[in-house]
Order: sequence, then structure tokens, then C-alpha cells
Amino acid sequence: MSVTRSDWLVVVTGRPTPLLSAALTAARREGQEPEVVPVEAGSWDWLLEAVNRLATRQIRLVLALDGRSLVGACLANKVRGVRAATVETLDDARRALRELGANCLFANPQGKTWFELRQLLRLAAETQARCPEEIAKVLEELEGHANR
Repeated sequence: MSVTRSDWLVVVTGRPTPLLSAALTAARREGQEPEVVPVEAGSWDWLLEAVNRLATRQIRLVLALDGRSLVGACLANKVRGVRAATVETLDDARRALRELGANCLFANPQGKTWFELRQLLRLAAETQARCPEEIAKVLEELEGHANR
């Protein structure tokens, strides 16, 4: 991954679809500049770097548009400071950001409309993920029980 001044990533498996490319173009027109990271299907190398950047606060959010969202979120959640969630809808994304303070969202782009993709991008651009205090306490307690 190349380091840019953007503080959020959009990870795309394979080449962006025309709908996603159009949504990214619209985001850029509105002044939202994610670092777009195209990755090979089947590779998890990107995840290691992305979660390390989240954990060290080099970036504030990752939006992974990948069909393997359940596995990706499970792996990402192994890293302290990463709060990953899978989302299917915009309401899921809003709830994950608000209730969990998610800083890593996984969404399957298949079947999403241009509007849905654009709204996900807008939400990612405008949200500062903050872990609610009660969730932070539970995460801290669970850390002591981690079976790694």
C-alpha cells in the first residue's frame, strides 16, 4: 500500500466495478479522498497492513468491500484497537459505527446500488469512530481472557 495523506482506506477485491468507480468519483468530487487499495482475490496480505495502520492510528477507518466479510472481520478483530464489523445495509453500518465504534467495516459490494455504495463511502468519510466507554470496558475485560 502506498502511504497518502488520507486517513481512511477503501479496500476493493479485484478491479472496482463500474458502479463502485462511479461512487468513488462522486466521493472525490465532494472532497472525500480515500486511499483506494485494490487487492487480489483470495489474498489477506492487505489486512495485516491495514489493521496495523489502524492499531497504530496511522488511519482512522477501513472500509473493505470484499465478499469474504465474515472471515475478514473475525481476523481483524484479533488485533487490539481494531473493532471490525460486517455490514449488509447502511443501517447496519450506522449502528456498527455508533454502538461499537467500529473502525473497520466489511461489506460485500455485490448487489449494492450506486446510491448504497456512495452512502457507505460518505458515511466512512464523515465518521470519527469512537469506542463507547461501556464497550471499551468489556473489550478490556475480554482481553484478559484472550485465548491466542
